[in-house]
Amino acid sequence: MSFKTKTNPADHFTNIEYILSDKSYVTLEIINMNGQIAYTLINKKQKSGNHQALLNTSKMKQGIYLSRLTVKYQFTEKEYLNKIAVRR
Repeated sequence: MSFKTKTNPADHFTNIEYILSDKSYVTLEIINMNGQIAYTLINKKQKSGNHQALLNTSKMKQGIYLSRLTVKYQFTEKEYLNKIAVRR
């Protein structure tokens, strides 16, 4: 599993990339430092292979956020976290 954020720290946009080894149900959320879900970028079943999501950070407050990728495959669920720094 590969999960990374390009253009970090982010000024206006950042690209979140990940690779799925199997067809899976995927949720990609952006979480603020209060533990609240700020955005849900993806919430659907996806094929195996390379995927990406573009996050527009232009309306987000400056600070640290987490991107949380949850992958559900058959009876397995895994979560991955990445830090995103938003600056102005």
